[in-house]
Amino acid sequence: MHFYAIINDIFSYFQNNIMFTVIIALILLYFLYKSPKLFFIMVLTAILLIGIFYVIADISSTGTYQKSKMVHERTGP
Repeated sequence: MHFYAIINDIFSYFQNNIMFTVIIALILLYFLYKSPKLFFIMVLTAILLIGIFYVIADISSTGTYQKSKMVHERTGP
């Protein structure tokens, strides 16, 4: 799955679930106002986890592609 497809899916989810988006935004604004240190720790943790999940998805999709390529080579004409 490409990075832009993932971003597009995230944006479409938030556009289709406005109440959820508003609640998440209010919670983040509350943490930014009350405890900026906790807010930045949460944001940096989320960015780190997103990066890790992206790398895992990229590696697994490459492995899946290689596996299907090997299967097609063996079952050739």
